[in-house]
Amino acid sequence: MQNKNYTLSSVDDTEKTKKFDVIKDSELITLLGRKSVLSVLKCLEHNGACRYVDIYNTIDVSKGTLYNNLENLVDMNLVVIKLDGRRVIYELSDCGRQILNEVNNLINYFNENCVK
Repeated sequence: MQNKNYTLSSVDDTEKTKKFDVIKDSELITLLGRKSVLSVLKCLEHNGACRYVDIYNTIDVSKGTLYNNLENLVDMNLVVIKLDGRRVIYELSDCGRQILNEVNNLINYFNENCVK
């Protein structure tokens, strides 16, 4: 079995603004399918629209799955989330930021204690 290290890496500021499509908030709620997600993750608006960014997949909100290749911008209170194959940058609430910080701690623990 091959050794693997799972990490949370940051994306620089220029990377996150390279490509984006626009979507209305009402469409976003439809895509999410769960309004409760919006209480943790607040859409970062860009001229009244969400930004979809061509970065690695992160959290599949529809399945509630956290991927190992999570790319985050926790220091900037931003996270990239996959919605129907598209990536979107979200602004994190305090709660969302704490959740990702705990995920980071768990991954560090896993790398140090479980990966041989």
